[in-house]
Amino acid sequence: MKNKILFIADFIFLFHVFWVLYVLGGLLFKYPGFLWDLHLLMSLGLLIGVILNECPLTSLERYVRKKGGQKLVNRGSRFLEVFEKMTGIKLPNNLMRILGFLYFLIGIMPHLVKY
Repeated sequence: MKNKILFIADFIFLFHVFWVLYVLGGLLFKYPGFLWDLHLLMSLGLLIGVILNECPLTSLERYVRKKGGQKLVNRGSRFLEVFEKMTGIKLPNNLMRILGFLYFLIGIMPHLVKY
């Protein structure tokens, strides 16, 4: 049972990575139709994390990993764990909030500018 729960946590992690890449991808090209509207919604969703001071996907991942009996590191986020391993940078909460807001602005910028 724990393996199934941790599989769900890993799926949440992969979805989190997809979310980040999808929003960043909007800077490179404009998606057609519904996908562009989805990009706007996903970009606006970043604001929720800024307001709550934590991404809801991180909270969900932490909850699922706890239920699966996994020891939590890096504030309970596999996303932060991978980021810190790749860059060697440990981001304090205040900086995370600022970066989250900048990420939100970057995400909505293509929707505010005419092509």
